[in-house]
Amino acid sequence: MSETRVEAERTRIRSAVVWLTLGLWAFAAATFAGSILLAGARTLTLPVLVWLGLGTLTGLGLSLVLHQLVQKVKIRCARARWTLMIGAAVGLASVQALADGAFHALVNRLFGLGVEAWFDPNHFGMNALIYVGLFGFYAATLELISMTGRAAEHARKSAVYAAQAAEARELAREAQVRLLQLQMNPHFLFNTLNGVSSLIGAGRTEAADRMIARLSDFLRVSLQTSADGVSPLRRELEALEAYLEIEATRFPDTLDLEIDCPERLHEVPTPNLILQPLLEAAIHHAHAAEGGARRMRLIIRRDNDRLIVRAIDASLIASGAPMLEGGGLQTVRRRLEVIYGAAASMQVSPPEDGFRIELSFPLHPTPRASD
Repeated sequence: MSETRVEAERTRIRSAVVWLTLGLWAFAAATFAGSILLAGARTLTLPVLVWLGLGTLTGLGLSLVLHQLVQKVKIRCARARWTLMIGAAVGLASVQALADGAFHALVNRLFGLGVEAWFDPNHFGMNALIYVGLFGFYAATLELISMTGRAAEHARKSAVYAAQAAEARELAREAQVRLLQLQMNPHFLFNTLNGVSSLIGAGRTEAADRMIARLSDFLRVSLQTSADGVSPLRRELEALEAYLEIEATRFPDTLDLEIDCPERLHEVPTPNLILQPLLEAAIHHAHAAEGGARRMRLIIRRDNDRLIVRAIDASLIASGAPMLEGGGLQTVRRRLEVIYGAAASMQVSPPEDGFRIELSFPLHPTPRASD
């Protein structure tokens, strides 16, 4: 649902509430006036009109109070909400009936029609019953209008979440396509197959078989996806191990990786292929650096209801190459935004601090709040 349609729906609801309130108290004033005429009065005198006007204005004010109550109360249980609305209607009806008695005594005094007690139990009881019906009808109608508005808002948020989920799946698919393109890079395949051939030529058939198996594992993981765009963390770690072993063929002794992740976190849901771009950036950064091999630490921790992933350059070798946020890292940032909204973050350190990337996101994906 577009913003224009949302605003149009809100305007329609506000208009309906205004007309409901005015119509209700116009009907109440007409009903009281008619009952006075039917009781024997030939005309509506000025004191009667003043009394009706004061009572109507009071009713309008109390209706606004009831309207605000319906809007502000966030109780989801229908029984509890209706109980509260009925109680509020009875309370406001009692206040309105008391105000009627007070206005009647005031008008009589102002127009010299005698002095009488402002509270008459008989009049109070009869008026209270009438107002209970009026305020009860008003509260019920407001609640039905409010339910319609909440249903429309829920439909809008559901549509937004569905669009975001579809975008997240599309970004995950694009990431997989990008990985497959990387694997199909002629140089990548040549170096990988050349490494396998060298192992076979050296009689290290078991090592060659393991290299082929790792390539197969990496292809399998890159093709796997889920409907919500997440998978267990252990699958991401398996992909990292396979990717690193394959890349070692291309860049021997370039990167020494230490993965520090408690086993209890292995089943935590993680966006598909969210970690591989970190290793890819690390390898390219290490390849561009002067000073020899790089030591990287991948630290994964849980912080309350969040998962923290830190990729840290532990080699303490100054690199002249700036840490640029290339296409892979940009995809990571965008996917985190789509899946988690403002609840996720990615920080890339400035060049003088060496290589450091930190991801932070909730343990469970949730619909992003719309603006």
